Amino acid sequence: MITITIGQASRDLELANEEWIKREFRAAQRDAERPCVRVRVAQGGVDLQLAAGMCGGGGGGGRRPNEKESRVFQLWEQSGITNGSFSPEMLLKFLRALTRML
Repeated sequence: MITITIGQASRDLELANEEWIKREFRAAQRDAERPCVRVRVAQGGVDLQLAAGMCGGGGGGGRRPNEKESRVFQLWEQSGITNGSFSPEMLLKFLRALTRML
């Protein structure tokens, strides 16, 4: 299962269409310059949570990522989401690539 959280709103990926992602991103952007975006992945040998923006907290999961999780982290980094400002389009592109990967 893949769950996306933008600001205070969460949805499973199957229900998080492009319109919902853009709407929630804009709503969260009104509250913070860089809204908090979290992607929880628990499927296909992957069990991790990714975060970007003004989420606070942080820290690792306490174990080394497996090979597939490492590829997901690499995809997340390559998406540009973690490099300062990011857009809903960047998140959508990442989610499409993630779906193909899994």
